[in-house]
Amino acid sequence: ELHEANERRKDISKTMQTKCEIIIAQNNMTNDCPLVVHIPDCGAGVIGLVAGYLCEKYKVPSIVFNGTGDNCKGSARSPEGMNMKAMLDECQHLMKAYGGYPGAAGITISEENIDKLRKELYNICQRQGYTSLQTDTVPYDLEIDARDLQHNLDILINKLE
Repeated sequence: ELHEANERRKDISKTMQTKCEIIIAQNNMTNDCPLVVHIPDCGAGVIGLVAGYLCEKYKVPSIVFNGTGDNCKGSARSPEGMNMKAMLDECQHLMKAYGGYPGAAGITISEENIDKLRKELYNICQRQGYTSLQTDTVPYDLEIDARDLQHNLDILINKLE
């Protein structure tokens, strides 16, 4: 049952990612920083996954909202080096509630304020020089020396013997 539920969640997430891609393409948002997408029927358990997907793919802060009316919920994700919480702090007058940290945040907002938030966040990104972080480089956590590889290889070979 757990496996089936997880597979359904993956399918729903994939469907919502596709909806986001269509919205982004139709609204010429491919180069937006940040990406702000409203999908009223996106489930609350999926908006964070979809925001993470957009953030990872486009390398810009991304927010996905669901719901309609006065109680839209949003999940925000931001790549390293871009502080989502600080950007939202500058727009708090538009939101009913929000909280988070530099890499992720949750938002409650009225539907009528989503576009206003998008515009304010865009201006903040422009003012602070934030653009897409897409590069040809791959980040790494630790620099190692070739001798370290040999040592680990020796240990592995001894274990396999």
